[in-house]
Amino acid sequence: GDVLTGAKWAGGLVGLLFAVTCLLPGLLIAERQPQPGHQPERFWRSFVATAKLVQFRVLLVLTSLILVTSSLIFSSFLIFINTFHTFAGDIGKAAVHQGVITTSFAVSNSIALPLMARLSVRIGKKATLYWAFGIQAVAGAGTWFMIRPDLPYLQLVALVFHQVGFVTFFLMLHSMTADVC
Repeated sequence: GDVLTGAKWAGGLVGLLFAVTCLLPGLLIAERQPQPGHQPERFWRSFVATAKLVQFRVLLVLTSLILVTSSLIFSSFLIFINTFHTFAGDIGKAAVHQGVITTSFAVSNSIALPLMARLSVRIGKKATLYWAFGIQAVAGAGTWFMIRPDLPYLQLVALVFHQVGFVTFFLMLHSMTADVC
């Protein structure tokens, strides 16, 4: 009956659901067989060839910058700011608010991914990537004005748009990496 027990069960069940659904493609989809006489590339040879590509290095640097700024710094600072600025140190209210933020991210990702995939087909991957950077920049700047103790849920507007840009970046990143490599 308490909240901690519920969180443990919910986390375990969600983890099990992800594990099962993520394993299914690997277990059910057959791998293509190589052509007779085809020799696979040696690891280091293909690694060096990939590392020489300027486009790949640009994607690598962009990925590192996005991960450090958006994932680590933005998320950690946001929790701190919400706990001690928005909710004046009330950890319970801040935790509930963080749950609302995380849930809104999941919902916005589910809506944004198919839309951004269609957009990338229509305007191109590079243009969609630029669009994702633009929406992240505008949303990041808007966050500074929308984190307010009197209106704590106002920040969801900027944060959801930031998340749409973030998930679009990763959608395009994996697609463009496959094109480059």
